[in-house]
Amino acid sequence: MSTPHVLAIHAHPDDVEIQCAGTLLLLRRRGCRVTLATLCTGDLGSATLPPAEIAAVRAEEARRSAALLGAEYHCLGKPDCSVVFSNELRRELIGFLRRVVPDVIITAPPQDYMAEHEETSRLVKEAALHLPVSLLPTLQPGGPATPVPPLYYTGAVGGTDAWGRPLPVGALVDITSVMDDKEAMLACHVSQREWLRIHFGMDQYILAMKQTAAELGKRIGVRYAEPLSQHLGFGFPHENVLGEVLGDLMRPMDQEGGAYRGSTS
Repeated sequence: MSTPHVLAIHAHPDDVEIQCAGTLLLLRRRGCRVTLATLCTGDLGSATLPPAEIAAVRAEEARRSAALLGAEYHCLGKPDCSVVFSNELRRELIGFLRRVVPDVIITAPPQDYMAEHEETSRLVKEAALHLPVSLLPTLQPGGPATPVPPLYYTGAVGGTDAWGRPLPVGALVDITSVMDDKEAMLACHVSQREWLRIHFGMDQYILAMKQTAAELGKRIGVRYAEPLSQHLGFGFPHENVLGEVLGDLMRPMDQEGGAYRGSTS
């Protein structure tokens, strides 16, 4: 699989840009097709606009960002703070994945600072695992059953669990060469800088992203990096498809100490 179709699916508009846009930009440079998707509309992401208006704003921001990547953007239309694991939503996701037919999926990590990210991770993992079940009906039109694709997780926001302990990282991707483009993608989400300033006291939206990427980059001796971890549980492919595409830009980490332990090539 030389140039896989990569689906990056997360909870809200801007989550993908913050967590893995650099990796996606590198994959696009290597000829991969990329699709972006969110479960939620972002309809609670404003302190001034009503839900329908801010959802429309955020959809347009997400489309502009995806266009910079040369990618399509899809939204499953769920209101913010409504995503919980259910058979209904799992079947809806299966239908979506059968229509999009990704070769590789990148999604939210199993542990993160908010439940909606964690529920997204669980739903996507379960939907991917059930793609080959041909007798499983979906709640919306979808294509035929397909094989389980390789699954990767982004890093958690802040990189720690609920007790502040560092979460394991499977690999770090050197995104130094595409940081300007990643910054431009995140800058499309104008509405979020104002909302985060009010809600979390964060006025340096892009700066915070770059500081995190710089801290991760130090661990492998580069300027900027993003974390990525492959799901290696039963039923999922273990072939490191993204590592084959990215080569030395994707540096595996030693899970005992988090130290760089060589390249993937």
